[in-house]
Amino acid sequence: MNKAALKSYAPQARKDFIAAVTARANRLGLSGKDGVFEVSDH
Repeated sequence: MNKAALKSYAPQARKDFIAAVTARANRLGLSGKDGVFEVSDH
């Protein structure tokens, strides 16, 4: 099994996933800083 490809892909995939989840949370009115989330009234 070629683990080199996975090792180069995984860090960027993790960053992309976090960005996608953050963007979706912002669209739903959630914003977070330092692990604390606030709900805004859209």
